[in-house]
Amino acid sequence: VDNILPEEMMPRFNSSLTKIGAFSNVYGRSGESIGSALRTHSRADVVYISSGNLISLNSSLKIVMLCLDRHDRYRLPSVLEKCEMMTRRTIREYRFNNVNPYQYSYADEDEKQNASVMRQNAADSNKVGNHASHDNNNNADGKKKKKRQRGKKKKKNVDKPNNE
Repeated sequence: VDNILPEEMMPRFNSSLTKIGAFSNVYGRSGESIGSALRTHSRADVVYISSGNLISLNSSLKIVMLCLDRHDRYRLPSVLEKCEMMTRRTIREYRFNNVNPYQYSYADEDEKQNASVMRQNAADSNKVGNHASHDNNNNADGKKKKKRQRGKKKKKNVDKPNNE
């Protein structure tokens, strides 16, 4: 918002706001107040609050402060934290019970990579300067290839019973 980068704001507010409940207004480059930074947890980054639809910045800040966890368990207001927990649990249950047809399969990627490696190995073995002979009758070890017999298979001599 107003060309302010989070990398510029985070260090300043994380070091200046030390107590839970401490807040500071955030001003844009134009000098207009665009939100507030609020310390909600002792070991977490500050939370940035802005005004919403038909609610002022001060009202937003008060509502968030009233919803903070008194036992310092959550970074977000307890209402949002509980909603997030329920949503994550529902997503885990759904993923466990249902298969996503659009999910990317790493098995397909592995097959492609294996095929690529095999093609590369085949290309490397056929390169000039390889230790193997380039004669078509020799394999990579320089040993003679066994010729594969093609064509009709020889029938075994099996005595057929005579139907006389």
